[in-house]
Amino acid sequence: MAPRPPTIEVDPFSGQPAPGRPSRIRSKRYQLSFPVPDRGGWKLDGGGKSRFVTLRHAESGSEILFARWRAAEVMNRQRCAEQAHLWRELPSADADFDRADLIEVPVGYDTGVAVDFARVGQDGASGYAAAFGALGRNCLAIVFRTAAQGTYAERKVGERIAVFRTAVLPRLRLHDDREIDPRVR
Repeated sequence: MAPRPPTIEVDPFSGQPAPGRPSRIRSKRYQLSFPVPDRGGWKLDGGGKSRFVTLRHAESGSEILFARWRAAEVMNRQRCAEQAHLWRELPSADADFDRADLIEVPVGYDTGVAVDFARVGQDGASGYAAAFGALGRNCLAIVFRTAAQGTYAERKVGERIAVFRTAVLPRLRLHDDREIDPRVR
């Protein structure tokens, strides 16, 4: 049984009291879903014909980018990350990825999560959590980026990254609409 995520008193995205359970975002295009705090604050960025779906949270200066694809050959998490970087500018240099935490999310995938944080100017901060995973010829990339300015900027960025890493990523699920619901006969 997976450990329960920490209880969050205040939503680090909206600054409001945190609801009991975050609502899920579901991508029919990539057949995956994950919970996000302040669900109503996330907006889909049209972004044209990118291989990545981009969600933006204007109030917190955060974004989530994700893609799922099938490669022509058997992949590993590093090769999936390299392919994703060819398609789009993403954080997580090779050095970061070498120190990545390994997780089995989604189930069965070999996924590495790199996290980094930086001060920006005198009163700003930015950071990210980038996850790249592989299962056979299937690849997944999900990247969270955030930034803040002013008082407590470092704390805000750190809390948002922690929520993404401990409450969003572990609950990422893959779906296949062709699967038959066992409750329906």
